[in-house]
Amino acid sequence: MRERIRSRGRGYEQSIGADYLIRLQERYLDHLQKKPGSRVLVVDLEQHDLLRDARAFDQLMALIEQEVPEGHRVATL
Repeated sequence: MRERIRSRGRGYEQSIGADYLIRLQERYLDHLQKKPGSRVLVVDLEQHDLLRDARAFDQLMALIEQEVPEGHRVATL
């Protein structure tokens, strides 16, 4: 997430601390997990550049196209 913030180059975002971003992500996921009937698919893309890695992109699309059961699921490519 820090890399995406850095690459956008928005000055007001550059001072956002890593601890804040981690807490924000944790709370967001917690909220989604507690929402009745929600289907959440979390995919770790930290090690992939979807613009340059066609295989990773295809794997991501296959995950998205699958029926996601109710609840929370974490996947890696």
